[in-house]
Amino acid sequence: MVYRNKQYRLGVGLKPPHNNIVGGDMKLNVLERIRAIGYLPEEGDILTLRVVREAKAILGFGSKELKKYNISRTGDQITWDQAPDGTDDIELSEKSVDLIAVKLKELDDAKKLTESDYSLYEKIVEGRTGE
Repeated sequence: MVYRNKQYRLGVGLKPPHNNIVGGDMKLNVLERIRAIGYLPEEGDILTLRVVREAKAILGFGSKELKKYNISRTGDQITWDQAPDGTDDIELSEKSVDLIAVKLKELDDAKKLTESDYSLYEKIVEGRTGE
């Protein structure tokens, strides 16, 4: 899947992390939310799948946000307008954050993190571990 911000090239113009309390409220932009959804596991036990479903509902975009950011999908490409205040307060459970952190750590250990993962990694993994 290709992610493109209509105003910026992928990974350019993203704000640095701030006001992050992992396992509670954190500020995530559109790209971070899309990436986080993609890092949730697709399989697991029933409890994990319930956490995944809850996290997807929280990270997903409602009709107001779709309009606010002008989010659209054409084929395998998602585009949006980056608003000046392009972050939203997202409240994820600690277990949801743990699931995303596991995938980000796996990518880091395999040296497969991308520039698109940078700010999400800082918020989820480093914010969580205090590194």
